[in-house]
Amino acid sequence: MRIKWLFFIVAAAQLSVWAFMIGKDYDTGYTEFYLLEAATVVNIILLIVLYRQIIRPLNALSDGLNLLKAQDWNTRLRPVGQPEVDRITEVFNMMLEKLKDQRIRFEEQNHFLNILIERAPVGVIITGNDNRVKMVNPAAASLLSLDADVSGKTAAQIAGCRNLLNIPLGETVTFRTENFHTLRCTHLDFIDCGISHDFYIIDDISDSIAAAEKETYGKVIRYISHEVNNTVAGLSSAFDILASYFESADDDMPMLIDACASRAKTLGDFIARYADVVKLSQPERGPVALDYFIDSLGPFLKRMAGTSGSCYEFTAGCGDTEVLLDAAMFERVIINIVKNASESIASVTTKGLIKISTRFKSTGLIELCICDNGAGISDDVRERLFTPFFTNKPDGHGIGLTFISEVLRKHGFRFSLRTDSDGLTRFSIEIPVCQGASH
Repeated sequence: MRIKWLFFIVAAAQLSVWAFMIGKDYDTGYTEFYLLEAATVVNIILLIVLYRQIIRPLNALSDGLNLLKAQDWNTRLRPVGQPEVDRITEVFNMMLEKLKDQRIRFEEQNHFLNILIERAPVGVIITGNDNRVKMVNPAAASLLSLDADVSGKTAAQIAGCRNLLNIPLGETVTFRTENFHTLRCTHLDFIDCGISHDFYIIDDISDSIAAAEKETYGKVIRYISHEVNNTVAGLSSAFDILASYFESADDDMPMLIDACASRAKTLGDFIARYADVVKLSQPERGPVALDYFIDSLGPFLKRMAGTSGSCYEFTAGCGDTEVLLDAAMFERVIINIVKNASESIASVTTKGLIKISTRFKSTGLIELCICDNGAGISDDVRERLFTPFFTNKPDGHGIGLTFISEVLRKHGFRFSLRTDSDGLTRFSIEIPVCQGASH
């Protein structure tokens, strides 16, 4: 900057010489005129030298700094005719070219990694060194039910991510979500530009666990069913023979034989219900107008709710929008849920209400909700819900919820069961709309 000021001073001196020359009277002689002309030539030479040797190189370097500041990697500096400055210009242009290549490679890699993370079937959450979330891919948002943008928040501020805080670095932990999905989460880290970042890999292993559980209890049930059915068949034949033999007897023997035969049949039916869960086939899906389908079940569901003195309501919110499901299977699912709600209400003294409603949770997704004001679900019971054959009923067999979860998983529907702060227990099912359908 001092050199630039020197240039301006010399230019101002030259302007002063010209102004003096214009106002000077040269009648007495031309010596002063020639001296002023010589001074003008010297000033012009100095100006040219200063501009070519100093000002132009400085402007070129200033332009280079502006390019760096603007992150313009495509523009290059031109040589100014000075070997020293031209070498700097050449190095600067080479540096810009390398920065451009590195930036392009970085952007390509970053773009590829972003696409890979976005399309990955496993959830990925990346946090910074301040423990704030920097990235959440769609799979993680879906698995943890994160609807809004959570970037910049800490895990403690995000309800679905609080389980991540308890995972030590380098370890893998499994936990259940509110939607009864079992997630396996691994806590790892990496270093980028000298800064450590934590990241979590989340995988939904619900289907794997369900398949392993079904294979295990399926083998047991098939073995028990085989043995019980053979025994019941033999006993039934024996009871038939005994019944015909004691048909004319006057004592209580015929009644005893009928009671034993009835118990044998009950045992056979009991085992058959367990076997039905194991033998559950793949759903045969078809387009179904969900509101009309539930409305058609209304009389039967109303009668079922009436067994506990409950009122039944249905609020339709989807019109004639169709979904793909197996109507026969799904009918049994709704009946089982309403049956459980009615039994829950029967255990309390309040006036019962069972309400079914449908609504569009988002574009292309319907939420079916069945709620009741029954006894509710405690936290310890909720942790064990949908575990194969678990029940908290004195006379329950644990078949209902097992059947419900099996059917919904085969359909690929997400579901949840919880008692909210308002005291209502809600069984929610998310059902995708048929492709091409709209509301």
